[in-house]
Amino acid sequence: MVLSCASPCVQGVSDPVAAAALAVNVNNQMAAAISNNTARFGGFATLSMHNATEAAQELRRTVKELGFLGALVNDYQQSGPDNGESHIACDASQHLDLDIPLETLIFYDQPEFDVFWQTVTELDVPIYFHPRSNIAQVQTLLFGHAPFLKGPSEEYAVTLANHILG
Repeated sequence: MVLSCASPCVQGVSDPVAAAALAVNVNNQMAAAISNNTARFGGFATLSMHNATEAAQELRRTVKELGFLGALVNDYQQSGPDNGESHIACDASQHLDLDIPLETLIFYDQPEFDVFWQTVTELDVPIYFHPRSNIAQVQTLLFGHAPFLKGPSEEYAVTLANHILG
């Protein structure tokens, strides 16, 4: 059984320093919890994805020193002073006025993440992209018209596909 910190875990923490510290803490606690029965339990590392180099270093530490099997990231990384949650307003004609600073939602397909993916390849470990509930702005934009599509029925596949399709 592979244990991990799921949805949204560290990906819901916008402060890079706090997220990195939380990731190390979660990883150390999980390693301690499963150390007495590694035949039964394995672990996926928790990673703050604010900084690709730091994420790569923590992945390397968890795999090499703690014996983890890979890592799990919960979709995109929230970031920025508003935690990726700007305001949505509707005008009188019910058109959405979206103020979504996309720079506060970090996806992992940009060149600065090459160092992370190189480390993943070098370590030959899996990275599990775990679905999560979207922040309110994304939720409203994509699924406000059809709330029955929220969650596993459609939302998770669509948002996770954004990592592959860009």
